Amino acid sequence: SRQTEPETRAVAASHEPVDESRQQSVVPPPSKMTIALTVMAPHHRSFKGADIRAAAEEAGFQLGTSGLFERFPDGGAVADAPAFGMAHLRKPGSFDLRALKELTTPGLLLFMNLPGPLDGTNALDLLVLAADQLARKLDGVICDEHRVRMTNRGLVNLRNKVAELERRPQ
Repeated sequence: SRQTEPETRAVAASHEPVDESRQQSVVPPPSKMTIALTVMAPHHRSFKGADIRAAAEEAGFQLGTSGLFERFPDGGAVADAPAFGMAHLRKPGSFDLRALKELTTPGLLLFMNLPGPLDGTNALDLLVLAADQLARKLDGVICDEHRVRMTNRGLVNLRNKVAELERRPQ
């Protein structure tokens, strides 16, 4: 009896008058995606705030008014939209200059929204390059958003997702 119940509802619904004023063409929402990578400290260690700041600035990040490090396209000004941002993994995730010396965190979160100020493939390349620079400087490991070590296959999959997003009509 359970299997026939949904069919009965569907048949009953099909005999109801259709309000054509409520029917609209279905327009898919704009294609959007958030990409996130983490840079994790070695097991049982933490990154220190002062080291994070030095590595972030060396990698082209600027500390924004929101307390997040931001990377702008082509070294652009703060008035431009950032290509991507960086938070740390302790709540609330933002950086406070006054407390930076005391900050310790197991990792950093690099994130970007697509579409953004750069085309997706270029933005992804910059994000991965920045993650690599931070990982090298801080002696960390690049991981995915689930904190699983990033592999070449994982990077290829990420690149394919971005390329698919770029192929969709905007």
